[in-house]
Amino acid sequence: MSNTSLRNRRLPLKVGITGGIGSGKTLACRIFTTLGIPVFNADRAARDLYTSHEGVRDEMVRMFGPEIYLPGGEIHRSLLASVIFNNPRALEAVNRRIHPLVREAFAGWFVTQTGPYVLFESALLFETGTWKSMDLTLLVTAPEELRIHRVTRRDRVSPAEVTARMNHQWKDVQKKELASYILLNDEAHPLLDQILDTDQKIRKIWEISANG
Repeated sequence: MSNTSLRNRRLPLKVGITGGIGSGKTLACRIFTTLGIPVFNADRAARDLYTSHEGVRDEMVRMFGPEIYLPGGEIHRSLLASVIFNNPRALEAVNRRIHPLVREAFAGWFVTQTGPYVLFESALLFETGTWKSMDLTLLVTAPEELRIHRVTRRDRVSPAEVTARMNHQWKDVQKKELASYILLNDEAHPLLDQILDTDQKIRKIWEISANG
């Protein structure tokens, strides 16, 4: 699904990529990187803002107290997660503060990029409405049981904890309705082959939009 006009331009296409926890979104992005595609990690940019943006720091302390930061100055990620995932109003307040700044950072990064397309990697691409500013969207998906298994093994948490985190993201059935392309990372269908095919399709769209 295209959400902005594919106007005649030599600028890269903006391609949003997302996937629920344990889907393999990060792995997919690493593969795209080996193909020469620049990736902007929105979640990493958000983490940086907690530390580097004075206004964000002040607001976080005001909302959650000084203990929201570790002695070294980094955000206390586990404490923040435990607070916002159990308080929808707090989650909304944090998102309202952080996401516009992330989009601003992406805009500054984007104008320095060249090539057919870039990836905007975000766990909450659809939930925040950011997909609307993308030209195309990619969804990395996997069976829920497999995702739970991956995360319990990776993060050493219980299946119940993983399920609780999943409940704060849209279900894949909702995301599929908005995705331009779907990458199935179920360990049965080779992910690399799917990415190579999708890469060629996006490059063709860029060529048409650039030369049309």
